[in-house]
Order: sequence, then C-alpha cells, then structure tokens
Amino acid sequence: MLLTAISPEEHCRLTASNEDEAGIPAASTAARCSLTPAPGFSTLPTTTSSTRLASNLSFWIILATSFISSSSELTSLNFPLPAFVSAVLYALTITTSSGLFVLTPCLANMWFPICLHLENNQLDAVDLLPSNEGRQSIVQQLMGGYGLLDDAQTRLLTPANASVDDLAKFHDREYAAHLLRKRDWSLHVNPLSPTQRRVVQDNHNNNNNGGTRPDASTDADDTRFGLVFDCPVFPFLDEYCSVTAGASLTAAEFLIETHSTVINWSGGRHHAHKSEASGFCYVNDVVLAILRLRQKYKRVAYIDLDLHHGDGVSEAFKFSRNVLTISVHRTDMHFFPGSGKQPVDGFGRGVGYDVNIPTKKGLSDRSFTWIVDNIVLPKLVNFSPECMVIQCGGDGLCTDLNFREWNLTLRNYGRTVNKIVNTARIPTMLLGGGGYNALETCKLWCYITGLVLGKDADRWDALPDMSGDLLDFREMEFWQNDNPRNMLDTNSDEYLMRLQRAILHLGKKNFTI
Repeated sequence: MLLTAISPEEHCRLTASNEDEAGIPAASTAARCSLTPAPGFSTLPTTTSSTRLASNLSFWIILATSFISSSSELTSLNFPLPAFVSAVLYALTITTSSGLFVLTPCLANMWFPICLHLENNQLDAVDLLPSNEGRQSIVQQLMGGYGLLDDAQTRLLTPANASVDDLAKFHDREYAAHLLRKRDWSLHVNPLSPTQRRVVQDNHNNNNNGGTRPDASTDADDTRFGLVFDCPVFPFLDEYCSVTAGASLTAAEFLIETHSTVINWSGGRHHAHKSEASGFCYVNDVVLAILRLRQKYKRVAYIDLDLHHGDGVSEAFKFSRNVLTISVHRTDMHFFPGSGKQPVDGFGRGVGYDVNIPTKKGLSDRSFTWIVDNIVLPKLVNFSPECMVIQCGGDGLCTDLNFREWNLTLRNYGRTVNKIVNTARIPTMLLGGGGYNALETCKLWCYITGLVLGKDADRWDALPDMSGDLLDFREMEFWQNDNPRNMLDTNSDEYLMRLQRAILHLGKKNFTI
C-alpha cells in the first residue's frame, strides 16, 4: 500500500462528513473549515477596500511611531536598522489589493532569529547537566564558528534567571524551592566528571565559601522530588534550573514583544512534572514558556520531535483546548516514559487537543517526512495557532548510538523543522531536548539555525574555525557521517495511514499499536 498525502482542505471536507454522521450540525463544521488560519499561517484572507484602507492607515501609523521611537527603543534593543528598513520595504510590496496586509507576520519574518546565548556562570551551569555535559558550549561554539552568532540578522539575548515565583507558575512551590536551594556542592561532585570538578573548584577559588552553605535538604526530600537515579543532584543544580527556566521564559517574553523566531537550544526539558524530576529533566521550561505565551496568544501549538514522548507537557495541558500538543515519538513496551500510546488523548474540553504519533523502531526519513506532511501540518492548519513551540530533541538521529531506535539524518530532520516554520509563518520558539551524542545533536541544532537564517547550510562541508578543545574531529569529514544505518523501518505504510485516520478523524477512532 502506498502512502497518500491529504490536503488541509480535504481534511476539513472529510471531517465535516464524519461529524455530520455523528450528528454534529453541519453549519458549525462548515464555519470552522472556512475559518482563516492565524495571520501568516496560510493564505491571507480577501478583504474589502475599506478594510484594506484601514489596514494601510494602521500600517503607516505604526510605522511612523516606530521611526519616532527608533532612536531609543530600537537602539536599546540592538535591532539592525537595515533589517528594519528591509521589513518596511517588504511590507510595502505585499500591501496590495489582493489581500489584507497584516503587520505582525510581515515584521516577524524580517525581525530575524533571536538566539539565547549563555556566558560565564550561566553557561557553566547548563554544561553541568550530567546527561548532556558540555553540550551547550559545543553548540554555541559551532554556531559561532559558522558565523551564525555574529550574523547581521541575528540578535543574541542573555536570559534572566528564574526565581521560585517563576517556577511556581507551573511547579509545586515546595518543589521549586527545593530545586533552587543552596547546598554544599562539593558533596555532590561526580569524581568521574572533569567539568564538575573544574566548575566547583573555580567557584570555590572565586568565593570564600565556594558560593555554598551547609546542605539543608535530606535524602528523603530528594527521593520525594525524584532527584535520584536519572535525575541526581549535581553541582549548582539551583543555577541550572534557574537558567534553564529563565532562558525559555525570556524567549517567551521576547516572542510576545517582537513576533520573531526565537531559538533556545538549552531548553526543551519536556519530562519534568509538576512536583517531580524525570528523564534528565528537572524543570519543565516548555510548560512555563507556553503558559507565558498564553497570556497573549489564544491558541498555542506545541510540536515535540524528540525520540521520547513529551509526557510532562502533555500532562500539563490535557484539559486545555487552547494548547495543541503534538508528540512524534517512539513507543514500545518498557520504553520510557511509557505514555503517549493513544493517538487522540486529553480530558474534558481537551479531548482531541493532545495528539500522539507513536512510532515503531527504525523510523526513516521517508516516514518522518510523511508524518509531518500528512498528519502534523494538516492538524496545525485545522487548529490555526497564533504561536508555535517546537522541541527538537536529537536522540532519534541515525548517529545517536545510545538508543539506535530511529534512523533519521540530521539534514532531513533540519529541513523538516524549517518546513514547519516556513509553512506556519507565525511567531515560533525552537527548543532543544534529548540527544546523547552531544556533537551530532549540536550539529543538528547548528544546521537548523543556519536554515532558519536562510543560509545555504547544505554547502557546509568542513569543520569551521573554532576556539577551544571541545571538538576532536577530522575537519573534512565533519559532515560526512550523516548516513542512515542499515535498519529496517517497521513503520509500515498501512500503520502510518491508520495513525492518520485516527488523528484526523477520517475513519474508525479505535487504534491499537
């Protein structure tokens, strides 16, 4: 059986047919299918001359205001003025009689990507995460080496650290306070970790007491909050949690103000629960960011491309119909976290807005691309989000030998993410996540950043000039190992089409893996 594509329009037509059979009034379905997608998401709506005139007047008023304040606001925000002028010119070219000019998405496409950039203590804190030690430094070095950080189109943001009050917007306050509690970090150093030893020693040398005080917690507290096994206490856990949450909250704040594409590769910790750490995730920066975005945007879409189900995010929004969560993940008996098996999930008003795409072993580029084109994108168009968050975990890459469950190349993965961004054309936040071959995951994120910036990243064929000793690779072979392994893709065409029918309500709702 061959996989067949389905257009958003066909999805609406078939949905209307099924809902008519279920007794749902045809008028409500027809109205929903005729709704215009979020500004910039799809085609712009047709308008009358009066609305076009009002739109143009609004544009010139806002433009004049922008120029008046440019000497203060734009300068203080370090926006590149050439980019602003380009945005204006681009806006003028699309203000035509064929459709409504929408200022926000136009300027959003011209306010080029914003990258969260960590330095000094913030960078050290994120680098200390035991499961991904040193990874943030590698991705920042790579992006710097390829000129992405000092590109005229890029703006770098230094995140504000999150407080207990910030974490308590989602997490249990007692748990949040426990995470940010100071400890005697010398008692939590892994002797096999040179990074932990170095950072703790440097901190001790720069502070009379090493920046710590006697540990006020107990082993029982740590166990109660899940700070054991895969989520152990490690040096400067408090700063790590504060920076990780703060970075995504800073990204959300900026996304609200500028309608840009914001990139935070230190985020994406999707397994953390309300009062418990899980799966190498201590604080759920994803949920915190979405909650902040919801203060402005009515409908937010979350797409999770990590190998593992984004259970922490799914759980947080199970009752919401204003947040659409879509998780493409590996599912099998005893495979962590063991959730996300039903394609259509959710409770109460949230039924149908918690979407799972459980895949089998060996997911290939072909199957991954088909899933996005024929399930994810039609679902997005039907939901019509105003803002989007994408978690780009790298543990499904063909080069991640720690799991060997999926067989994705980083180039196809990157192009697929870029396709989602370009198709939606709405304010978007890109986050990191899993990925336990640190170098390969960082190459993926660097590649995605390049694509989002409009670079011809496919022409990168060598290791860039870099400082530091984090990378030990033969220069000319740096991009040459992105080849699928000899692994069978057990996700048959029939299986994928059954998933599609279950999720898009094109057939029977009962589904078994």
